[in-house]
Amino acid sequence: DMMGVLFRLLRHLPQVIEYYLDQYIFPETMEHQPSKLAANGQDVGGDMLFKTKLGFSGTPSDLVPVELGRCQFEMGNTAMMLHYLTDPQARVALYRLLPADWSVRSLLETVGNSNDPVYNALIDVGALVTGMSNLEVAQYLLTNGLPNMDGVVYLDSK
Repeated sequence: DMMGVLFRLLRHLPQVIEYYLDQYIFPETMEHQPSKLAANGQDVGGDMLFKTKLGFSGTPSDLVPVELGRCQFEMGNTAMMLHYLTDPQARVALYRLLPADWSVRSLLETVGNSNDPVYNALIDVGALVTGMSNLEVAQYLLTNGLPNMDGVVYLDSK
């Protein structure tokens, strides 16, 4: 009857429950790893995993991959960057006017299947790609384009 007394005294103590789970239940029912790999959004989007990245802008500087560094702009730099990015001679970035009957899916198909040029970034499309979650956009791009890409990294709603 001593076991019954001990059980009633100890059964609600978190330390006892944790010990019992860690020592008896988890090793028998789950695969345990001595260590785990951990990464954050900066690591996942960095050069370590992907050479080419297709992404949406609007991410705060302290959340982008570390290799990209922090954005530190002086007054007037935004206009200078816009001028440089839209300069046809520089060919740093391209843009296309969309037809009047464009849709989110047609935009994603155009981007995902373009060979000349191959798009590596979508800038500020969050305002255009409405009605679809990041997961849905990633799945649509993989299903309907991106022949040279092995995967898509995106932020989920959680």
